[in-house]
Amino acid sequence: MWLYRTLPVATLCALLLAGSAWAQTEINHAKAIAGGVTPGDAPGYPVTISLAGSYKLMGILSVPNANTSAIVITANHVTLDLNGFIIHGTTVCTGEPVTSCTPSSGSGVGVNASGHKAIVVRNGQVFGMGRTGVSVGTNSRVEQVIVQSNGGDGIVADSSSVVTGCHATGNGGDGIFVNSGAVTNNVADHNGSVGIAANASTVVNNEAFRNAGVGLFLDTLSGYTNNVLNDNNGGNTQPQVANGIQMGTNICGGDTICP
Repeated sequence: MWLYRTLPVATLCALLLAGSAWAQTEINHAKAIAGGVTPGDAPGYPVTISLAGSYKLMGILSVPNANTSAIVITANHVTLDLNGFIIHGTTVCTGEPVTSCTPSSGSGVGVNASGHKAIVVRNGQVFGMGRTGVSVGTNSRVEQVIVQSNGGDGIVADSSSVVTGCHATGNGGDGIFVNSGAVTNNVADHNGSVGIAANASTVVNNEAFRNAGVGLFLDTLSGYTNNVLNDNNGGNTQPQVANGIQMGTNICGGDTICP
């Protein structure tokens, strides 16, 4: 209150208007079709988020084809709460693990914040996108999101990012890929490539099973511990992990400790 009393009226108004930009903005299908969610957001999909702030889904978002994205984030410092709702497209992947997706290729992404930092995506489902379920840039976080039946990878996160509490299942590519970050408490199963792939990351307390490739595909700078890996890469007689530094006990097939 003391601060407000001492500020000129014009300055106070500017501060209050700036603060209103950080109020939580609601998104639903009707708003997506109308456009104008943020400056530069054209009518129809994708919804473009061009301002930093907090956003919340208030209904299901449904894109018309495999080449259309649902939400594109072009700003840094954005939090997107899926609020338990679904973002879905038209792609269907089949096989356990996935052997094919129809259509066979697409460019649509459920939530695309690639190249932008300090993004948080949480609490919902993304399935049936032509390419990737969720893609975020540096210093970002993806948590409690289910990604399923996307034509490419389920979740992609760039450096210094965290993917936690997510379930990547039945995607055409890798379940989860993190470049220089942390992958914790996730499940990756029945994906058409690797369960979890990571570079220069820590990979802890995950479960990967029935993926077409290895359960964990790591570089030589990544450490892993307390992971359970079963029936990947064509069965438990095949390697379940590629590369990485084993920092503690991991299970590779049944009750067998990883070598």
